[in-house]
Amino acid sequence: MTLSRRQSLERMALSLSREKYNYSQPELDALALRIRQGDLTPVLKVYEEDMKSPLKSAIGGTLIRSLLIQIQKMKVRENYSLETHSLPICS
Repeated sequence: MTLSRRQSLERMALSLSREKYNYSQPELDALALRIRQGDLTPVLKVYEEDMKSPLKSAIGGTLIRSLLIQIQKMKVRENYSLETHSLPICS
């Protein structure tokens, strides 16, 4: 489950970055590695820009997409936390 969520997060962030920043393939490859390490800086920069005019960004911009990416990141973190901190089931 966690792997599919991480892959979804990566695809979402790469897609947004490709569209907003016109990244080349080598830049996207480097970004994919950063995303796997938990660094979503380009997405956060998009969000920061969108918040300068939130209504306009919500209607015609990328505000909702960047928020959905952040939600996906929280889901990935939650799954990771549950997997690494779960207690063994005693019978």
